Amino acid sequence: MTNNQGARSYEIFQRQTERDIPIAIPTGFDTSNEFLKDPYPTLELLRSNYGCFYNRKTNSWWITRYDDVTSVFADRLNFTSPMKSLTYHAQPEKLETPLTIAVNDAVQHDIEVIADDLAEEILARLDSSEDEIIGQYVRPYSMRLLAHLIGVPQHALPQFDQDIRAMHDGSGWHPGRLVTGKAAFHSIAALFRQLLLEPQSPDSRGQKNDLLSQIRERTPRHLVASAATSLAILLLEVDVINIESSLANTLFLLLTHPNQLELILEDETLAIRAWQESLRHSPPVLHSSLYTTREVERFGQLLPEGSLVVCSVAGANRDPLIFTNPSNFNVDREDLAYREPLGQFRIDGLASAVIPGLIPLSQLGSYFNENSVSMYKYASTAVTVAMRSLLRRKKNLHLVNPSSVHLTTKWPQGDRVCRELLTKG
Repeated sequence: MTNNQGARSYEIFQRQTERDIPIAIPTGFDTSNEFLKDPYPTLELLRSNYGCFYNRKTNSWWITRYDDVTSVFADRLNFTSPMKSLTYHAQPEKLETPLTIAVNDAVQHDIEVIADDLAEEILARLDSSEDEIIGQYVRPYSMRLLAHLIGVPQHALPQFDQDIRAMHDGSGWHPGRLVTGKAAFHSIAALFRQLLLEPQSPDSRGQKNDLLSQIRERTPRHLVASAATSLAILLLEVDVINIESSLANTLFLLLTHPNQLELILEDETLAIRAWQESLRHSPPVLHSSLYTTREVERFGQLLPEGSLVVCSVAGANRDPLIFTNPSNFNVDREDLAYREPLGQFRIDGLASAVIPGLIPLSQLGSYFNENSVSMYKYASTAVTVAMRSLLRRKKNLHLVNPSSVHLTTKWPQGDRVCRELLTKG
């Protein structure tokens, strides 16, 4: 064995023969139009034939089996996921105590009441015979709820909405989106800095529980800039857009599976089960990228230090060894965990869906402490309240043209989301 680890790994790659390739899958498959349209047939081939597939075109290793994917997420010694904010050359200051206390207080304070009031307010305006509920309801609801919890004023909401989306779109290293995303990131940080420096009005003091008010009370003036940047990073790392996308996909699945929608109408407590099942069946985030921190021998392969390992969430969540009839959407599925995983992938003896983005803040490294609330609680509450409110008001909700609705991906590694639902009812 040579001490030159890179050379040793390269030599092993060269020894791979056709006998090591059970079925031909074209390199660069993940950038093809066919894969973007429907990734599941290719992921099924990968899962059935490869423990680990080397994609030469993108120099990445793909794993698609549930046990393998979850083992990589749990192995923080050998695999790491760099913070998205590094693409914008931004790092938060270590402000664990004021920031995490503020997040906990803001997220947990009457979120269900706030979400319910907001949903009813938006739904009251949907009085036409036909409504496009993604653009008219899902997006306004999710962004206004986020702005309310943070404390972004109404006049700043349009720019905030635009910047949040651009910031997330630009974190994938695409040159054009990166430039726009970086500008959006700094715009959000500047907005937070401005709002933190504004004096709180006397009549609202002690009554506001939004995130910026909480941070303002706990942060010395000379640390305001750092707190504003840290909050912008937090919104990027926890992927707040994933909440909106998961609501859109859940409604898409319910409206394209009328028998499952009937179950929700009969028992609205199943709304959270519908969301959990949609995250398993059709997660918005299809894949999560990690890197090896050292040379690792795993899945029958020798992965060099610094290797890009693509954990296919979509492949894992439809693993037939874990879930019965995984391609079926069943809100009353009995083989899916129904409690928050809290960092584990199995609970109550059942597997939970792999959900990138909805993680405990403690997973974001040393910047956030172990007592942080997870985004799972916020997301599950926000989504289920929105679903219940919509279905109560529109009990006969149905699609105008079912054959025209789809989940779409704009670009490789992008979210797979329902972007339009024209409905009646």
